[in-house]
Amino acid sequence: MKTRYILLTAAALVFAACENPSEPLSKEGTLSFDACTLSMDDELITKATSAADGSFCIIIRDASGTEQLNTTYADIKSNGNSVSLPAGEYSLEARSSSYDVPAAAFEQPVYRAIKDFTITAGKTTDVGNITCTLAQCKVSVGYTDEFLSMVTGDGATTVTVTAGNPLEFALKHSGSSNSYESRSGYFAVNNGSNTTMEISYKGSIEGKIQRMTRTFTGIQERQWRHITFTKKLDIEGNATFDIVINDFVSDEDLSNSIPTTETIIGSDPSAPAGDGGISLESTCSYDITAPIAVPSLSQSFVLTMRATIPNRVKKFEVEIRTTSETFASSVASINDGQTVLDLVNPSAGAQQVFSSILPFPYGNDVYDKDVIDFDLSDAQEPLLAFPGDHTFIMKVTDQQGCKKEIPIVMTVK
Repeated sequence: MKTRYILLTAAALVFAACENPSEPLSKEGTLSFDACTLSMDDELITKATSAADGSFCIIIRDASGTEQLNTTYADIKSNGNSVSLPAGEYSLEARSSSYDVPAAAFEQPVYRAIKDFTITAGKTTDVGNITCTLAQCKVSVGYTDEFLSMVTGDGATTVTVTAGNPLEFALKHSGSSNSYESRSGYFAVNNGSNTTMEISYKGSIEGKIQRMTRTFTGIQERQWRHITFTKKLDIEGNATFDIVINDFVSDEDLSNSIPTTETIIGSDPSAPAGDGGISLESTCSYDITAPIAVPSLSQSFVLTMRATIPNRVKKFEVEIRTTSETFASSVASINDGQTVLDLVNPSAGAQQVFSSILPFPYGNDVYDKDVIDFDLSDAQEPLLAFPGDHTFIMKVTDQQGCKKEIPIVMTVK
């Protein structure tokens, strides 16, 4: 993920000292942006649609909440990089847009930070570092192929967080093909940790107008909630459908609105049985069930394989176990001290590992996929720098909760 930085380099306004330094020149002080770094952190969700630049809105309010200043970051930089304010307590809001956070809108992310500060008469207060983060919950809607095979007419998914402000994700059916809204919706979080989201679907399924509504809890800022409609069978074997909503960031299921007091002791009897048909097969001359000797650079090295996940990927991690302390420390030094690589939602460090050492696919190339092709041929040269036995344990969890671990061993003389 990327974090964009804007450096402020203008000099702060300096007040001249009077004969009696114990007395302030006036009842005002200065808020300096000289040592400030204003940045936009989009690590947990998505790339911003606009860069963090001088268009960022800067709003200053006093202790009563009254707005004292509403300007842009560019204007502050062009006017001495400082602001004079009466002594008192204030809060500063930095926002990526001139408008406030909308209740619901397509493709309108708003990045924001709020910071309190105190102005002392005759003195300069430095703003310090400010990091803006997503002030909304992002939502995308998708449908499994099995669900779409049941669609016989137009439909729509309606998502509501703030009453009276829904977003409709349309699904269009034409002949044997379907198309649906691919834009992401952004929703204001209106009730802190108690914010709920209502998801409803209405459309033609197997010739009948079908409806389903679910309410989910735990909606928060900086989340990406991916809604997926899946096909299932009822107790009589008739085809119906269900709504699954996952947190793309932490990859944890949201709870629905029905409370439960059930306590499970020991193994969960409702847990899915088996591995869901998850498999990893070689698509090259190497037998990936046996240790693979990495040859010298003078020899060709083609290592490709294909993962099949019939129920589609929910979580995919690669745990590295190695006899080379140098290799382990090299990966950990890049990947925030970890030797586990998350392919679904990789950290910025993991992405560096993918680009410099281990060319694993990640993100949208992995999440919710039923087939994933791997080409690790380019790992030859970087791996040759680390003699030892390297085991890569592929840990896969599908959308039904089935799990499987598959080890791949590579040896370097």
